Amino acid sequence: MPTFQTLWDNHPARTNVCDAAIFRNQCAMRMGDALTKSGVKIPMKGLRTCVGYNRNRFKDHAPGHIRAAQQLANVLKEQPTLLGAHVTCKVMTGSINDNIDTFKNNNGVVFIMNGWDQTDHIDVFNGTSLALKGGAATYRSKGTQVWFWKMT
Repeated sequence: MPTFQTLWDNHPARTNVCDAAIFRNQCAMRMGDALTKSGVKIPMKGLRTCVGYNRNRFKDHAPGHIRAAQQLANVLKEQPTLLGAHVTCKVMTGSINDNIDTFKNNNGVVFIMNGWDQTDHIDVFNGTSLALKGGAATYRSKGTQVWFWKMT
């Protein structure tokens, strides 16, 4: 189980971890990469990955980079202890800014649902600086719902 700092340090920020020409939105890929590098064993069954998209082209990426933020968030919601023994998922209506008291001075993983029409975002969140590692400050005002896994 990773600490928040380990997860933050292992997150590639906005660096592409897979083929950017094919996969423009890589937040789930980046988050999955950070989790894997932090020692989290993500159950991959049923998750859309780059390998599933094109097995021949991405065979060296096996088991594959996760392509959907919602799918990764669902796994973490169902199994929050992947992030730590006492970690739970808090689901809130609105954006991070709408729920700023929950986020202020708390670190963890955040999922922003439907912030860009039907597209979502998953990232690590630093509650001291109110910063997302892989997203812009404007992301804090997006979404119809946010899920938060507070970590130590």
